[in-house]
Amino acid sequence: MKRLIILEMKKNASHEVALGLVEIKGVKYAIDLIRSLKAEEGKFLAGSIRADDREIWHFKKAGYNGICTVTEVGDEVVLCFISYGNQLEGVVPLDCLFDLKTIGGEMVTAMDIRKAILLKRRVAKEIGAVAKLSPNEEKASAYLSAKQREKENNERLEKSRLKEERRDEIMSRIAISAYTETGAGRFGRPVVGEEWQCLHSGVYVILVESYNKETKECGPAMEAFAVKKGKGGRIEKENISKVKDGPPALANVKAKRVVIVDVDGSIKQVLVYNTIGEIQLAQKAGLNGGSVVTSEDQRDEKGKYFLSLVTVSEIKKLGSGSFRPL
Repeated sequence: MKRLIILEMKKNASHEVALGLVEIKGVKYAIDLIRSLKAEEGKFLAGSIRADDREIWHFKKAGYNGICTVTEVGDEVVLCFISYGNQLEGVVPLDCLFDLKTIGGEMVTAMDIRKAILLKRRVAKEIGAVAKLSPNEEKASAYLSAKQREKENNERLEKSRLKEERRDEIMSRIAISAYTETGAGRFGRPVVGEEWQCLHSGVYVILVESYNKETKECGPAMEAFAVKKGKGGRIEKENISKVKDGPPALANVKAKRVVIVDVDGSIKQVLVYNTIGEIQLAQKAGLNGGSVVTSEDQRDEKGKYFLSLVTVSEIKKLGSGSFRPL
């Protein structure tokens, strides 16, 4: 950051004068500053500015009706032109004073007008003034704002177009099937990662590890769900199921042990499985109708089992409450 150094503070009966020094891009600038002792917290005003001992600006020669101050903002040391009402009419970096011209009331330098507008607004905020744009700056600001709005609108349209292309490509994929741990089938379009978020509500998908757009081959299935539009239009998942590519091997599902239980005065042999899901698979594999079953995940806080009766069409609760094996 450039640092403006204030030297040679001198006072007389009515004013205080000082010399400001700063070096910018190898050029040494000297600024004659003056401040009225009558003004409370008065600012130092710029009287003249020299670059390498050559005068490049003088307040009286500039013919400006307001006041001029020097301030640092970021890496810039600038000359500020402030009119009545604390309106910042001009901001000129010291290294732009060499080509400063006033034409038709416009302060003209080689600085890009976009940068000039941004710098004026930044300096105004820094010093607590009101940024007053010149007619040409107002015109340029309106033009740049319109161009920015046009750019943002084009970006939104392009984003929407790309999203529509992704959606069409996904919907053109051949739907695949996958199976839950209980053997229930799921059907949907294969998607990878977050692709599903571009789809419309109500579309069923199968999340896979990979998808080859050329060969149409899918990696292993992982999850099945429906796409849903939630609160605020946010795209969410619903009816989520963990899935695999093929149906589970039903014939391999077997009870882990057999226990006997007194069920309301009737002694029953009970087949014990690991999970309810295994019982459902065993039923589909042809578990004998009338079998009494339970599973390790069907126990109460005392370790007693909840029992079920398996029929061809259903698995229904047996007895009232839970039971402890004999």
